[in-house]
Amino acid sequence: MKKEIVYVTFNDSPGGIYKSQVIDVVKLYQENGINSNLIAFISLRNFFKDRKKIKSYLPKSRIFPSFPKLRFWKFNKFWFIFLKFNSATVVIARNVFAFNLFLEKKLKLKRLIYDGRGAVYAEHLEYDIYNGTGIEKSIYNLERKAVKFSDYRIAVSSKLVDYWVQNYGYIPGNEVVIPCTVSSYFHYERNENRISEIKNSLGIKENDIVLIYSGSIAEWQSLKFIEDLIRNLFVRNKNLKLIFLSKNHNSIKKLKNEYPDRIFQLFVPHKEVPSYLDVAHFGILVRKKSTTNKVSSPVKCAEYLSRGLKVIISSGIGDYSEQILLNDLGFVVKDQKKLPRLTSVDLRKDYQKKYAIKNLTKSSELILNNYLSLLEI
Repeated sequence: MKKEIVYVTFNDSPGGIYKSQVIDVVKLYQENGINSNLIAFISLRNFFKDRKKIKSYLPKSRIFPSFPKLRFWKFNKFWFIFLKFNSATVVIARNVFAFNLFLEKKLKLKRLIYDGRGAVYAEHLEYDIYNGTGIEKSIYNLERKAVKFSDYRIAVSSKLVDYWVQNYGYIPGNEVVIPCTVSSYFHYERNENRISEIKNSLGIKENDIVLIYSGSIAEWQSLKFIEDLIRNLFVRNKNLKLIFLSKNHNSIKKLKNEYPDRIFQLFVPHKEVPSYLDVAHFGILVRKKSTTNKVSSPVKCAEYLSRGLKVIISSGIGDYSEQILLNDLGFVVKDQKKLPRLTSVDLRKDYQKKYAIKNLTKSSELILNNYLSLLEI
């Protein structure tokens, strides 16, 4: 019987992260001759639009509308009447809901793998992620089952494995660490004409040092913390400019009022992000200390490095803080009152790019072998 891998997602919308972390993974298996497909349970809201988008990437994917209200997640087992699996099927479940949907099917599968993207229970405690959903009291147990009862596990960082050990009594050894990797379009060549257009539109001069923040304005992104960092950096560096590639936020508005000619805020399509990163010298990844951030693997770090940026990062961000320090890929912020003076000397864009290609892309031999190993364990 031929082996196959089925990737399962639940309640994820097909944005840029979904493209890089889900669709590109399924395609990676397909490109290496492995029968691979996607099963997605997606929200009824924008169902047909999102279904069409996923199908444009993976025409044979199986896509089902999830039952309204997260507290009714179990009802999605109804769709199993349309799904057939064999004893050679490996299922990778992207979150605790996808995993627990398939837990009863475990004995009929070759392997049920939990793809752990973060510390789910900690996210709820720290940022009220599931408040008002009706499943607040279930989150701990759902994550516990995913960690304890999976045949194998993917963790985005070694710190996430430590979290499993400390909170669920997990015994390490049956997991592989695969950090969040960049989307395929982050490999595009630099578009010098587009870079010049962006610089001209923002008034960026040749001697300017450009910082960039690319990401959401969710609470764990710590925009208030970034606000304080920028003030401290701008005091020490008169030729700094900063681009926020995000939705607007009170902290961004305050900085724009204080530095009207040096702070820019834009919200651009995800495929435009690489060109804006190419304008910059440093990428910002600064967050408050929390368990959520401690175990994370922010894809923006891989994106920054893949375009040759050095990274300004907090201590205690997944495995990245140590990697940035040990590999001279930027600097770690330990004390906001002791920040360096930033210069364009020795930015070595090629050095950062080579590191990203080797360690943080789907084309990386290390990343590919880790994904392929899930078939053989």
